Amino acid sequence: MEYQTTEQKAALELLLAGGGRKAVEQINALSGVDFRLDKEKDTDVRVMSANVEYVRWDSTDPKMERYENRMKLTAECINTYMADFVGLQECCDMMRKPLNPHLNSVYAYVEYEQDKPNTNYFPILYRTDLWRVEESGTGEYPASVRPWGYVWATFSRLSDPADKFTMMNLHYVPASFVGRGVTWDEYRNPLAEELNGFIRSMLEKNPDIPIAVTGDYNTRRDSELYEIMVKELPMEEAALLTEDSNMTEEQKRNWAVDHISVSHNNVAVVAQRQLDYYPKKTLSDHWHYFADLRKV
Repeated sequence: MEYQTTEQKAALELLLAGGGRKAVEQINALSGVDFRLDKEKDTDVRVMSANVEYVRWDSTDPKMERYENRMKLTAECINTYMADFVGLQECCDMMRKPLNPHLNSVYAYVEYEQDKPNTNYFPILYRTDLWRVEESGTGEYPASVRPWGYVWATFSRLSDPADKFTMMNLHYVPASFVGRGVTWDEYRNPLAEELNGFIRSMLEKNPDIPIAVTGDYNTRRDSELYEIMVKELPMEEAALLTEDSNMTEEQKRNWAVDHISVSHNNVAVVAQRQLDYYPKKTLSDHWHYFADLRKV
């Protein structure tokens, strides 16, 4: 969206001032895009993916004022859509410190294993007013130049404990961070194969429990890694499973980096949204996404 008219600029100012739902309602009306503030009645679960752009410092902002404000706006974005589950990437403990005070109080983190500290970079938030954690686990590959790993959890709905859902959140390191004398594919593809085995075992053990995988794959859809991670399993990109998306067909087919994939045998995608109405890098160097899902 290009903010040119007085009304558009006013909506942007409200958004950047933490206007939340009211700001998005104005942007909906001005842009002609329904950013789907509420889940519809035929939706069971809303899943969100958000890479929050890890920073250790910013030399142009020594007081960290931009950093603090960015985390506040990120929390406001999460609170506006109130997803059941949020997969966060690059969200280590120092990123959570300014984020947490602004999150809606219903959110909690899936606990990670303390002996796998890298996995605190990719936590899962969940709504404690709707779900409880049945079981969870973490995986990491500390030999990587940068943190790589995943967190997963199976949840049961408080109102119906038989209604279960599994979330996994991960982060693949990009090529420039692999190092150690191996190629990108030589390093990452075996990790994808290992993850596949884990996801496949979950689907075989509980074929009726849907799985959603959020993450920063750091790859395009035409890559070997993506073929392994998604196409070799009964998984598919959420954006490709619905006609109700604000992304163009070219974007859906060629989008790189951030993905939400789902087990298409037991879940339907009601809608998907790319939250691209924030000015570039206001929240992160990544767009945030969510998908509304229905068990089938």
